[in-house]
Amino acid sequence: MIMHAATLLPPALQEPRSEELRVGVLRSVAEIEQVRASWSALQRHPNSDLDFYLMLHRARPEAAPYVVVLYRGSHPEAMLIGRIEDGDIDVRLGYARLFAPKLRILNIVYQGVLGNLSGESSEALISEILAALNRREADAAVFRFLKTDSPLYCAATQSAPIFQRDHCLTPQTHRGMSLPHEVQTLRARFSVKVRKNHRWQANKLLHDYSGNVRVKCFRESSELDQLFRDAEEVAQKTYQRGLGVGFENNQNMRERLAFEAYRGGLRAYVLYVGGRPSAFWIGTVYKETFFSNFMGYDPSLARYSPGTYLLLQVIDGFCVGSERDVNAIDFGLGDAAYKELLGDHEWQEATVYLFGRSPRSIVLNLLRTPVVLLDRALRHALHRTNLLAKVKHAWRERVKRASESRGQ
Repeated sequence: MIMHAATLLPPALQEPRSEELRVGVLRSVAEIEQVRASWSALQRHPNSDLDFYLMLHRARPEAAPYVVVLYRGSHPEAMLIGRIEDGDIDVRLGYARLFAPKLRILNIVYQGVLGNLSGESSEALISEILAALNRREADAAVFRFLKTDSPLYCAATQSAPIFQRDHCLTPQTHRGMSLPHEVQTLRARFSVKVRKNHRWQANKLLHDYSGNVRVKCFRESSELDQLFRDAEEVAQKTYQRGLGVGFENNQNMRERLAFEAYRGGLRAYVLYVGGRPSAFWIGTVYKETFFSNFMGYDPSLARYSPGTYLLLQVIDGFCVGSERDVNAIDFGLGDAAYKELLGDHEWQEATVYLFGRSPRSIVLNLLRTPVVLLDRALRHALHRTNLLAKVKHAWRERVKRASESRGQ
C-alpha cells in the first residue's frame, strides 16, 4: 500500500506499518532541516549535497524547494531533490535554438536521486511528481540525466499518460576514470602512438616557450580573485562562451566556487604559458572523487593541445603527488574524445521530461517531439557518413570566432 501526502506528515500521526510506503514533500528550509541526518547519509554527489542545495537556495530565493521523501515507516528511505522555478525548455536543431518557452518547471537536480530505489518506490515517487503537475504546481518536470538502467528512469519513461510522456529520449555516454598509484600504469592505458604524440606536443610546448610553462592549483578563498581573472581570460575565447555555457566570471559562479573553497573541495588548475593563462580545469573533490565542472583552453595554442597537457599534468599529480586523496575522476556531462581516451568505465544517462495536463504543456510536448526526433535523425545520418565531427568542428570554429570578436 502506498500513501501520498502533499506535505510532510507531523510525527504525532500514527506511524504506518513498516511494510507501507509514505510519500511526503518538503517545501521549506525548516522542513528540510528535519531530515538533515538522513539526507547527509544518502548523498553521494556534490550536486545533491545538502549544504550545496541550501547555498543555491539562498542565491535563488525566487525558487521554491520541492524535495520528495519516501518513507518506509518513519524512516526516510529515498529522496528526489528538486526545486520549482521559472525557466525554459530549450528546443534546438543542432546548435540553433528554435524556441524556448518560459515555464514553471519542477527541476529534479542532477544526481538528485538519493537512496537505492526499487521499482515500487520509483513508481511512488513518479506518482507524486505527476500529481504535482496535475495540481498545476508546475508546467513540466525535468529529471536531469537519469541513469538509463535505473528503476526511476523506467518509471519516469513508462508511468505517465502518453500525452504527458517524453517521446524523444536521447541517451548519452558519461565516463569516469579510476586512478592507479603509478604514472606508468596510467600511461600504459594509451597506445604507443598516443603516448608518442603527447610526449612530442609537451616537449614542443616546453621548447618553444623556453620552459616557461607551469600549472597552479587554486584551493583557497584568498586565491579566488586571481582564479576568476585568469580563467575568464581564457574562457572568453572559447566556443563554449559563444554557446552561453561553461565557466563565466559572474556572481553565481563566484558564490559557487567560494562555497567549494570554504568546505575544502575546490580544485581549480590553470596552465600558464609564457606567463599568460592558457588553459583551466575546475572541479570539486567530494568523497575521494574529482568531479570535473569546467574546462577551456586558448585556441591560439591549439597546436600544442594545452588542455590535454594540463589534464595529464593534473592526473599525474593525483596518481603520485600530494593529492592522493583522489581515487577517481568523474568527467562530467557530455562526451568527448579525451574522455574516451582517459576513461575506463562508462554508463548511459538521459534527461527525462514530464509534462502537465494544461493545453500549454501538451502543445509544447507536441511541438518539441518532432524537432528533437529530426535533430536525432540528422545527427545519425551525419555520423554514418563521417560528417558529424566535421560539422561540429565547423560550427564550433564559427562560434569561437564570434566569441573572440566580442572579447576584443
